[in-house]
Amino acid sequence: MKFTPGPWEVDRRRMDLHDFVVKGDDDCEIAYVDCYEVENIKETQANAHLIVAAPDMYAALKEVFELLEEHEPNWYLRGHYNRMTKALAKAEGGE
Repeated sequence: MKFTPGPWEVDRRRMDLHDFVVKGDDDCEIAYVDCYEVENIKETQANAHLIVAAPDMYAALKEVFELLEEHEPNWYLRGHYNRMTKALAKAEGGE
């Protein structure tokens, strides 16, 4: 599965009081994050910034995963390895 490469950003030019647009480097609109209640605007903005961080977080997780895979994780890292496996599969369109 291929996704729009980073960096992504919150498009402040299109941002109004209640919604945020996440755009890719090629000006592609990736996500709209809407808020219908003013008291939730900070949470909505935080959600938009979390989405923006997704490509960097994916790359970092993939790098750590590959290092663990290369060096056969010890028993105390096995749980983290399993969580990474599930998270990467989810990000790549699996379950």
